Amino acid sequence: MDVSFDPMHPETITISYPGIETFTAEPIKIGSFSDKKPEIPISMLPEPPEKSRFLLGLEKRHQSSKQMKTNAISFNSYRKEEIFTEKALSDIHREARGIPRRINRICEKTLMYACQQGHRLVDEHMVKYVLDHEMLGDS
Repeated sequence: MDVSFDPMHPETITISYPGIETFTAEPIKIGSFSDKKPEIPISMLPEPPEKSRFLLGLEKRHQSSKQMKTNAISFNSYRKEEIFTEKALSDIHREARGIPRRINRICEKTLMYACQQGHRLVDEHMVKYVLDHEMLGDS
């Protein structure tokens, strides 16, 4: 195989091989559709950030903390009202027999039941219902 080129036109080379017709190779012409460095789409261009992710995270945490404090304050004012009637407290005391764990369990279940029913005051009927239906297996 013979490869030759004209020093006056180095971009063109001639290739010849016995038994095959001689041909000339020229550089590939790349059109605009296949530019070596295409433009970056506008959506991918870097934009200056409005806020940093760190500050956004801090703001979110601050709002969460603020909400928790608000809930705690509102719960504090809620506790100034009576939650249990005197009869309900008497029934809880009698049934728990002075055992702190039982007192806590009965009160927790009764408060959950009252909340489910939409009541803000727990009466003896709710305590009786919880004792009859939800304190199974506790002695």
